[in-house]
Amino acid sequence: MISLERGSELRGMHHLAGGPPDLSTDHLRIGVVLDSAVVPSWVAKVLRDIHEAEFLQFAVVVFSRPRQKRYWPGCNPRAWCTALFHLYEALDHRMFRVGRDAFAPADISPVLLSAEMFHQQSAGKGSPSFLAEADRARLRAMKLDVILDFSDQAGTEALTRWARYGVWSVHIGDQGRGRGNPMLFWEIYRQRPIARTEVRVQTEQTDTERVVYRSFSRLNTLSLNLSRNGICWKSAAVLMRRLQDLSCHGWEYLMSLDAGEEVDSSPQGDAGPPGNLTMARFFVRSLADLARRWMRNSFYQNQWVLALRPRPIGSSLAQETAGFRLIVPSRERFYADPFILKKGGVNYVFCEELIYDRPKGVISCFEVDASGNHSEPRVVLEREYHLSYPFVFEWQGQIYLLPETGANRTIELYRAVEFPHRWELAHVLMENLHALDATLLEHRGKFWLFVNPRVEGHPDCEDLDIYFANSPLGPWTPHPKNPVVSDVRRARPAGRLFWANGQLFRPSQDCSVRYGYAVTLNRVDVLSETDYREVPVRRIDPDWLPGNLATHTFNFNEDLEVMDAQVVVSKLWAGRKRATSQ
Repeated sequence: MISLERGSELRGMHHLAGGPPDLSTDHLRIGVVLDSAVVPSWVAKVLRDIHEAEFLQFAVVVFSRPRQKRYWPGCNPRAWCTALFHLYEALDHRMFRVGRDAFAPADISPVLLSAEMFHQQSAGKGSPSFLAEADRARLRAMKLDVILDFSDQAGTEALTRWARYGVWSVHIGDQGRGRGNPMLFWEIYRQRPIARTEVRVQTEQTDTERVVYRSFSRLNTLSLNLSRNGICWKSAAVLMRRLQDLSCHGWEYLMSLDAGEEVDSSPQGDAGPPGNLTMARFFVRSLADLARRWMRNSFYQNQWVLALRPRPIGSSLAQETAGFRLIVPSRERFYADPFILKKGGVNYVFCEELIYDRPKGVISCFEVDASGNHSEPRVVLEREYHLSYPFVFEWQGQIYLLPETGANRTIELYRAVEFPHRWELAHVLMENLHALDATLLEHRGKFWLFVNPRVEGHPDCEDLDIYFANSPLGPWTPHPKNPVVSDVRRARPAGRLFWANGQLFRPSQDCSVRYGYAVTLNRVDVLSETDYREVPVRRIDPDWLPGNLATHTFNFNEDLEVMDAQVVVSKLWAGRKRATSQ
């Protein structure tokens, strides 16, 4: 068993790795560019982590011209043109408060005491900032490795010549960085479901920026603040991870990452804060959307149901989806996450069962005969915390169950005592880790565990982590490239990995439109202890079933294929059939 606390692995890992292969000192010397010593909390976290990290040295702080953010236009006639947007920002921030506010102002002056201070100057209004000649000489003598640019200023002096590995910056959304760009607003206004986040690096040797990290996150269309908050907290963690990668593995490794490519750094689409007329249209549309949601939630509810069919001859990648029979529970519960295991010539389907009035799911099981008839689902495993995603498998003559136990911050493995109705806890594979939808694979003499980690404050369903071991009992080693996928469209597991036509495929969830919207089938091209690469090749969209909202699990064996579906049912409809055919 291993114990993991997300983020704690950063400290001291430099020395465990045997030192950075391409660096001549024991510490990376870091400089930062700030508008002032009062920064958003997510930036403050990065600076405090740098201050505490054993492999980093806080050396330089460069202050650019501070920008005073004002929510009310005062006497400036031009500011009245965007007054509604700034009012919306303030109200949205107040209405949709979060426990960890990424934008709460934090004074990091105590952290900066050990660093040398520089202040950029300006020749006048509208002129770019610059450093005095004496400051340039001092900065050159510091021999910095990396400069992190957190400033919100356009036209500040390029500092790439003063850092060996260039200037690093975080870019959230398509509008670029700089004064007045409303982070993520235009994506929400244009009703784009996802937003891109990148860590970019620019060096003196290149005119264009390189991307060393890229992720895609689902936006919360009801709140700009909620959309921004999770992405910013994750950006703080990602910056530290990439600094760790540079320290442990060197510059060439960083440039070899899949995201390490040149980008067009010009803003995409709309830029600048929206005008009052645009905001008026946005308010009307948002209020209409809220009214529709209220009406729908008052009279209807979503319900997960199961779908199964005999496996078509020669079928391997869900090329067509006709002929499924629905298994519809009574209206006070749902069934989801189906997995199949065949034993003694009988197919057993395990699934999550959740009763709406109870706060947790349980694992249920039913039998399916050769004609497709099934028994009544029966609860086979229940704990005091939530269970779901019952990954069931056979190993060394015994049957094991690996349900999702993230609510207990563990990954637990159960062994069948009396299959399929009695189980005992065999081993706790990991603890202090909120991991979702753990999926096991035995491949080339090793066991591989795929999980979607949930980190407080970070966007959900966005990352895929891998662990490997010589036995399903562990001990487990985290993959050095975790997260190996950072894309809400294909990160979270959606079923058992499988082989087809000599290639390995991984089902994953597309949660970009809503949770569990569709299944993406990814071809796994590289799976090793040092690398992982996959390519999405096919999808199972929810339109295979009329009225279906989502499909987020796909599994099969030699006899059956099973999926789930999310349908809309009336809260006023009392009668339900147990199963219908399609």
